[in-house]
This record gives sequence, structure tokens and C-alpha cells, in this order.
Amino acid sequence: MNGQSWGGRIRTALALSLLATIGGVAGATAASAVPVTVSVSPVNGARAVTVGSNIIAVFNTPVSGVDGQSFTLVDTVTTALVPAAVTYNSTTRTAVLNPTANLASDRTYEARLTSGIKSGNDLLPATTWQFLTGPGPALSYRWPAVASTAVEPTTVAQVTFNEPVTGVTADTFYIQNLSTGAKVPATLVSLSSGRQWQLQPLAPLAQDTQHKVVAVGGITAIRDIAGNPFSTVSWTFLTGWRPLLTAWSPAADATAVPTSSPVTLTFSEQVVGVSSTTLTLTDQTTGALVAATLTSNSGATVWTLQPNAALSSGRQYRITLTGGAAAIRDVAGNPLASMAWNFTTG
Repeated sequence: MNGQSWGGRIRTALALSLLATIGGVAGATAASAVPVTVSVSPVNGARAVTVGSNIIAVFNTPVSGVDGQSFTLVDTVTTALVPAAVTYNSTTRTAVLNPTANLASDRTYEARLTSGIKSGNDLLPATTWQFLTGPGPALSYRWPAVASTAVEPTTVAQVTFNEPVTGVTADTFYIQNLSTGAKVPATLVSLSSGRQWQLQPLAPLAQDTQHKVVAVGGITAIRDIAGNPFSTVSWTFLTGWRPLLTAWSPAADATAVPTSSPVTLTFSEQVVGVSSTTLTLTDQTTGALVAATLTSNSGATVWTLQPNAALSSGRQYRITLTGGAAAIRDVAGNPLASMAWNFTTG
């Protein structure tokens, strides 16, 4: 038997039990502790942020201590705190900072979360991030027009913005020949204090060829003076001259035209899209279309509309030609200018 009494043994056992209990609780607490982290919106470095935006912080675990002192927004130009209401939803673990007025445009703001925000005894590390309000620059005019046709080969490309921009270079604003894939050599010109930019090709553009104008936006590309990026745009146009009507019979306002006469049309180049709906002959008295047979020469430059029966004597008729992307056009797609004229039979 050792020298410890029964009472001493009981006290020792109780002490060991208590220490084990305390150690277990402490171990369980340590195991369950989760570092407090946060995701935010707008994100750090965001640009073109809407001036009416709220600032949002979503925590990974329920927290306490979120208020107007621990969640703030600072105007980096004036260094003043932005008046705002701060709320916290414990269910979604989301804090919202709602400015009492819209933020200033083209201004950098810094949001701040302090270590006064915590989960149990675990403190949020002090967190700051910045963002830039917008809006970003926008186009107010572009040339050539989107999907335009019959654009003169000597044209320039032009973009006009609603505010001055920077970052416009041969890599961020260019014309591309879609047949070859090559950029068109051009001189870049800035006008109107950086609001208007032109590309002046060094030589006429290839005729009857699709081209694309590209304006590239980005934080290191086209952007406003504050740094808000332009949204990249591109569009196509077709160069070339419109097909022309170089000869026609009957002539406009001709009289005493024989009732058996065909309508004969000669174009400056091969045309397609000539049909019974794009080349018509109408009796102006009855309003009816004249039934006729349509033919062309082998080069599709001369077209003939021969009525299936003699026209009525002493009556006025109207010839109508309709040009368009899906109507009369050259092989490249440049449309004929629509036209019409009358003649009177004998």
C-alpha cells in the first residue's frame, strides 16, 4: 500500500478528470474555430462600377460587430467617409453598405472592414479594397455604318466617343480586309480633344471586298481618362461601287411606244437578284402587273422583260427596279439604287 490516503486518491482522480474535461472542451473549441474570411462586391480593382451600387460583403461564417464603424467607404479624392447605412443579415451572412446618395462618377473609392467584426473570438483581419466608378466611354457615332454596302474605297473609318479616350493605337483601332485577314495600313488621327478618332487608309481599299472595323476596349486598351474601359466593338462593311443602269428602253416619259416593245436594261456590271418581283411592269390604269418573260445575256449585264401579250394602246405603264441586299445587286453584294419611270404606248 502506498502512502496516499483514500481521500487523496479521490482528490487526485477528480483533478485528473477535471483536467481531461477542460482539455477536451478546449480541443473541441480549437477544432471548431474557422478563420473569418469575406468575399466582396464590387471586387478589388473593379472599374466602371455603377454610381448607384451598394457595397456588399459576404462572410464565410456568422459574425458580429458589423455596423457603420466597422464597415465604411472612403472617397479617395476627398478622403471623406461616404455617408451610408450599414445592415447585416445573419441568415445569409451578408453585410450591405448602402450610400445615402449616388457616388461620384469616375472616382476611386476604398471600402474598409475592420477587425471589430468577429466570429466568437476569431477576428476578421482588417480588409480594404478599391474600385472605380463609371460609366465607361460609349460610341456616339461610327463610320462606315454597320453592315453598309457600296462604301467608296477611298473612305475613312471613324469612331466618336461620348467623352475623351486614351489607349487608341494601331492595335486597338484598325480596319481588317476580311478576304486576306490583313490589317489595312492607315494613319491614325485624333480630333475633338480625343473624342473623335479616324483611320485614313494609305491607299484605296480593295473594291467589292468585305472589311471589318475593330475598336478594342480594356484597362490597357481604349478607356476614358479616369481608366474606365470601353467595351470592344466591331462591325463590317462592303466596299465597291453600286451597279449602274447605263441604258434603258423605253425611255422615261417616252410616248407612242409600240405595244409589242420589250423592256431592255443594260447595267454597268454583272447583276444578280433580278426577278419578277425586283423588275416589274405595271399597268397604271388597272394597277395590275404585266405578265412577262425575263431573260438576260450570258454576262448578266443586259436584261430583257418581254410581255407575254401586246400592251394596251394609249396606256401608261410603269417600270420598277428594286435594288437591295436581297434584290438587284452586283456579285459582291453592292445594291442597285431602286428606281422607276413611266412610258406611254402608241
